[in-house]
Amino acid sequence: MDAHKRRRDEDLRKIGTMAQEYPGIIEIVGSSGSPISQIRLRLKVPTAPNERYPREVQSVSDIRIDLPSSYPIRPPIVTVTSPAWNPNIFQSGLVCLGRDWVATQGLDLLILRVIKLLAFDPLIVNTIHPANAQAAAWYNRVRARQPDAFPTVNTEALKGERPRPGIGWRNLEEPPEQVVIDCVACKAKLRVDKGKRLRVRCPKCSTVFEVRVD
Repeated sequence: MDAHKRRRDEDLRKIGTMAQEYPGIIEIVGSSGSPISQIRLRLKVPTAPNERYPREVQSVSDIRIDLPSSYPIRPPIVTVTSPAWNPNIFQSGLVCLGRDWVATQGLDLLILRVIKLLAFDPLIVNTIHPANAQAAAWYNRVRARQPDAFPTVNTEALKGERPRPGIGWRNLEEPPEQVVIDCVACKAKLRVDKGKRLRVRCPKCSTVFEVRVD
């Protein structure tokens, strides 16, 4: 078995393990190619299908991951094939991965990043260099008016550690107490967990700073 096929098979195996660890959240719909060239997933993550969120919520998103012939040297191509209104997803559904791809990174970690992106995790969403400028402007407006609208779920349990058996969004939707702070640079309002020392990246100006809220 050559290294390319071995790497792709290992990626699919890790995704399968992750789907078992997060039942009802991650589902492998199918894969194709030999070696594997495409993986299709269904992610149960509340997200915005359009600018009418939070009045309209989409609970499930379909994802397609295409692996180029030179993968993992070249990054995978991730497309959301269901409606998605997000600053970092082009209107075609293509997910903007930026320059963060590293060849040693597994697809399982990439999927966790996509989940956090769909959930509008403020540490993941980038409105400075958006793929969808209209969605970025919308996100900033809604976040200013309704700070509780984002993230759509608490993604703290999705940092790559092994969760407790049977964990689901019901568990993840019980976040610790949070407080609102000001960005040290642009004064944008940010919500952070109380009683923790955190390294925070402002989604508006991208300034990174440390904060402890007791």
